[in-house]
Amino acid sequence: FYVHCRSHLINLSVKDTLTNEFYKSYDLIHRTLVFFQESPQRLDTLKRSQIFHETSKEGSKVPSASDTRWVYHYQLADFVWTHMVSIVSALIQIHANNKDGSETANGFAIRFVNEKFIYEVGIMKIILGHAKLFLKQTESRSMTFDKFSTCLDSTTIRIENTLNEFDYEIYKQKVKNVVFFYQ
Repeated sequence: FYVHCRSHLINLSVKDTLTNEFYKSYDLIHRTLVFFQESPQRLDTLKRSQIFHETSKEGSKVPSASDTRWVYHYQLADFVWTHMVSIVSALIQIHANNKDGSETANGFAIRFVNEKFIYEVGIMKIILGHAKLFLKQTESRSMTFDKFSTCLDSTTIRIENTLNEFDYEIYKQKVKNVVFFYQ
């Protein structure tokens, strides 16, 4: 019998609150990044794409998979939001080279150029960022119920204001860039 720590339980709750549509997008993010991690050649293609598209000077490391680490979910959304064009470009290159995983790469690329998916990634990044901050604030052993309640209330307000925080200009630019590279 195993009893999860408080942070782990909250992490699972955050993950379980994703609606079906957002969960599909989160799952796509997760599976795409695992696809890259399964092959050193694919990771190298992604790294070169990041450098070429100037989303990273040396190629950012793909977050290591961990469904129990609460920060992982935010790291995935942040990584994909930051490197979206590089990811699509790398997937297109893998498909064009007709190597192992070519059709899988094309399938991921097709789903990544969807405007709704791009929007959901941007929203997830904001919400999971607030959840990450909440989890950091509440993981202390000295956390009292009053402090926890205050943190929860402020996080709820921040999440409710997500649409005000979402930068639609950056979103439109990402859509334009991603669609351009896929054509």
